[in-house]
Amino acid sequence: MQRKLNIIVYVAKDWKDEYGGDLGLWEHDSSTNQPGKLVTSIPCKFNRALIFDTTMNSWHGLPDPVTCPEGMSRNSLAAYYLCEAPNITEDRSKALYAPNENQKGDESIKELIKKRASLAYAKEVYKK
Repeated sequence: MQRKLNIIVYVAKDWKDEYGGDLGLWEHDSSTNQPGKLVTSIPCKFNRALIFDTTMNSWHGLPDPVTCPEGMSRNSLAAYYLCEAPNITEDRSKALYAPNENQKGDESIKELIKKRASLAYAKEVYKK
C-alpha cells in the first residue's frame, strides 16, 4: 500500500498565532533531493483541516519553533488515505526529514534524521 493523502485537523481550541506551530510546505530541490524554498506557512487554527498529497518529496513540517506556554500543546489529528501502489513506485520505508535552518551543519541532527528514516533502527525501538 502507498500513502497517498494526508489530512491534518487542528484541535487546540485556545491556540494563539504568537505560539507558532504553523505548518510549512517546502518545494523540492531536485539538485539536493532536499526541501528547497518555503512555499507557504499555514497557521494553526482550531478546526482547520489541511489535505495534501503525500509523495517522496512533499516536504512539510514546522518552519519555526512552537513557543506556547508551559502546560499547553499544539494538538492535531492526522489521518492518511492509502491506495494500491503503482508498479513504477519507488520503495519508501519511513518518512524523510531535513534539518531546519538552525540545524543545518549539526552532526547530531544529521545522525538523528538518519536513525529516524531507518527501518532497521525503528525495529530496535518500536515494539508490537
